[in-house]
Amino acid sequence: MNKTRLLCAAALAVLAGCGQQKAPDAEQAAETALRALYTADAGTAETLETALADGDTAALEEQLRAGLDGGITDAGVQAAMENRLPTRAASQWPGQAVTVQDLEVTSSATATDTEQYFTYTLTAGPEGEDGAEFSGEIALVLQDGAWLVDGVS
Repeated sequence: MNKTRLLCAAALAVLAGCGQQKAPDAEQAAETALRALYTADAGTAETLETALADGDTAALEEQLRAGLDGGITDAGVQAAMENRLPTRAASQWPGQAVTVQDLEVTSSATATDTEQYFTYTLTAGPEGEDGAEFSGEIALVLQDGAWLVDGVS
């Protein structure tokens, strides 16, 4: 009898652990998204410059979505475009690769289980050069177990 109870308890413990997997950390998702938004290799920088010069918003949106590997909502794309995020850092160093050199993300007190808000300050620029400082806010929403950028300035 004790053996049966022990096996049932072990089975219940295993089943309890098989529920919905925990969503990735929102702060880590925000940092990853910000690094993607402010990083561009030389080829990407050139593509962004051409799209900006041509007023090709579709190419800018495509580059934005690709850089975030689908981790952005339509509202996030709209906010990023309105705030010129796809070209914010790359346009300062035409044709050069730009990377995030320093990043600080601070959680907002208005967070919920499915919405997270952060302020950020970062430095981005070409490797080996002084970068420029950028700051703003980023909002994430939890959808299907993944944190997606839903707003950014």
